[in-house]
Amino acid sequence: MRLELIEYTLLDKERHKTLLQLRNSEYVRKQMSDPKVIALNDHLGWVKGLQGAKRRRHFAVFFQGELIGGVALTDITKESASWGVFFARGANPLALSAAVYLFLRYGFETAGIKRLYAQVKKTNANALSFNKSFGFVPRGELEINATAHEELVLEKAQFETAPNRNVKALEKRKKRFEIYINGKRYE
Repeated sequence: MRLELIEYTLLDKERHKTLLQLRNSEYVRKQMSDPKVIALNDHLGWVKGLQGAKRRRHFAVFFQGELIGGVALTDITKESASWGVFFARGANPLALSAAVYLFLRYGFETAGIKRLYAQVKKTNANALSFNKSFGFVPRGELEINATAHEELVLEKAQFETAPNRNVKALEKRKKRFEIYINGKRYE
């Protein structure tokens, strides 16, 4: 099974259209901190601003060649970053869990981050549960765009050593995947 993460800055215009169609779907928008519909030209302008950015990295997630979502690291420092994720309704559960596991590993190993934060709408029980299944723990509450969010944190040491069934199961299954990041094989 092929799982691929490609930075937004490396996508062609057709893939951006597909990505934006997914991002603008009602299912995804209602979970976002900013649920407005984004126009293609606004999106492309924003992506152009990502080129050379060191404090944020955004990736499209493909499974078997089909776009299934997006993942991002933002507010990147030497110590920490915030992360976000969205997936298509009905995306293969194993593929999306593997993509998240891969991306968390990437953040800790490749980007050298020691701590990841997630800000999740308090009404998004699925996302809260999903983050917690990877070892994120509640840190507090905050308000974003006049909406209550829960902030969660995941320490690198917790991710690496947690007796987490989800993480352990994915570690065993990672050999089933051909994993690529920006076209290069990732082990």
